[in-house]
Amino acid sequence: MSPLQFVSALPRIRRIPPAQGARLFDRDIASRLGIASGPLLNAKWIAGAIYARYKIASWLYAAVRGDRFWEDVAANTHGVSSYVFWPVQWVASGTAE
Repeated sequence: MSPLQFVSALPRIRRIPPAQGARLFDRDIASRLGIASGPLLNAKWIAGAIYARYKIASWLYAAVRGDRFWEDVAANTHGVSSYVFWPVQWVASGTAE
């Protein structure tokens, strides 16, 4: 196959039509990007961490650290989505020194 035949076999680039304008907070918006509307937009997650340090002596400290991440997947009558971050509902870790 010659290079010219290979180039002619590439798919044509489709042009995206201009977006229709909208208003948000009294501003005009015209963008091709945005949040896709769909039935599974109710997922949520929360994460937190805590750290503590205690001075035992002038040269010695004791420290503890812990964190937790919790995620609720989107679900409704159309189905259940998959987890975004880890394949479980929550993850926690901790260290002590």
